[in-house]
Amino acid sequence: MLAARSEAALVEQAERIAKQCGVKVMPIASDLGAQGAGHRLADEVRGRGIAVDVLVNNAGYGIAGGFAGSTRPSSSA
Repeated sequence: MLAARSEAALVEQAERIAKQCGVKVMPIASDLGAQGAGHRLADEVRGRGIAVDVLVNNAGYGIAGGFAGSTRPSSSA
């Protein structure tokens, strides 16, 4: 299963992975940055009868560069 905001790009990547790796790939378009989106995605997965064994979170937000040398940005609260 793949989840991302852009449905067209998501479907394209799902097809590429399925063909290249010989696996079944289920694309689900979802903006995981939106409030409650994680719960909605979990409900969608559960509703399709899928049990998740492994989660790879390949989404991110932050500073580019090596983690070991990075510093936490200060908040502007």
